[in-house]
This record gives sequence, C-alpha cells and structure tokens, in this order.
Amino acid sequence: MLYPEISLSRKHADDPTFVRDGYSLTISGRGSAFVSDTDFAQIAADAKWIRGLGEHSRFIARGSFGMTKVTDFDKLPPELRFFAGGDRSIRGYAYQTIGPPLPDDLVPEAQARCAADKNRDCQDLVIGGKNLIVASAEYEYYFKPNWGIATFVDTGDAFSTFSDYRQRVGVGFGARWRSPVGMVRVDLGFPVNDSQHHGVELHIVIGPDL
Repeated sequence: MLYPEISLSRKHADDPTFVRDGYSLTISGRGSAFVSDTDFAQIAADAKWIRGLGEHSRFIARGSFGMTKVTDFDKLPPELRFFAGGDRSIRGYAYQTIGPPLPDDLVPEAQARCAADKNRDCQDLVIGGKNLIVASAEYEYYFKPNWGIATFVDTGDAFSTFSDYRQRVGVGFGARWRSPVGMVRVDLGFPVNDSQHHGVELHIVIGPDL
C-alpha cells in the first residue's frame, strides 16, 4: 500500500497536568488510487472535551468517527481497518475485539492456526470494519486533591455497513491518581446486554488528559 495522509490537530487546556477547561480535536484523511493493491479513501476524527463541575468534579466527553470507501476490502491491511474496544474506546471490552467477525467458512482454519500460538486468545476472530462510531461520557469526583473516583458509559461499534451496526455498551467505575509522572487511571468495565462477552475488563492508562 502506498498512500498520502494528512492530519490536522488542535488542543486547548487551562492546565496541561490537570485539565478543567479544555478540548482536543484531530481529523485525518488518507487514500490511494492506481498505485496500491486496492483503491481507497478514508477519513477519521477523534475529539475530547473536559469541563470542571464545581471545585471537586469533572465531566469528560469523547468521540471517534471513521469512514472508508474501498474497492476491495479484503486487500485493505488491518492497520487501515476500524476496530473498537479497549481503554480509549469502549471499556468493558478487550482491545480491538469489537468489529465484523471472520466469515464462518474461514473460522475453522483460523482457529487451528491461532491454537498453535498458546499466547493468543482465539475466541474473538475480528477482521475489522469500514466504519467506526464511538462515544463516551465520564464523571470524576476528587475527594482529595490527588485522589478521585470515576464512573462512565461508553458505546458504539466498528462495522462495514449500517445494516450491520450493532450498538455495544460498556459501563463501569474507576480510580484516579494525580501522580508525579501524570494522571493514572484504573477502570473496571462491564459489557451490557451482550450474550457473547461477559465478565469484567481491567483498563489502566497513564498520561495526560489531552
């Protein structure tokens, strides 16, 4: 694959170490025609908004959107497909386990190959999708200057056609620590009304808010 890419990003924060009034927005586009194995055009956007509520609370909203037009999807590499799930996507699901599944006729061969690697989970055979829609809302309360708790709800899906869109929802709670090296977030997420995914997922993120 040979293609150009352009990305535009803008950020604003009143305090880079602990944002109470800020946002980030990134928009990227890429595409190729005639010089790659398949022609494609793709646009993606990620946004995050943080607002302080009173002296001890914050509200955080974020969203991701992606859309792809491609001639032959089978020739599009995984790096250019959309997946959901994980600590920066839909919590309650493992990383990149949400998306269109492998066709049924290819599942036996894929599971056989996967079983040869004992370090891999062979349950979620996801090949990724052409489109992505993810949204999240989160509330944080700080009972001490450097310690807080959070609750959240994440939703969305990675899909190839809108008729295949299946809304996934993850909810949960977590802890926040303003450590000397940056914000530490520890979350426990649970999938909601999903017959294929059960249990709890642990998500840990260390780094700035934006």
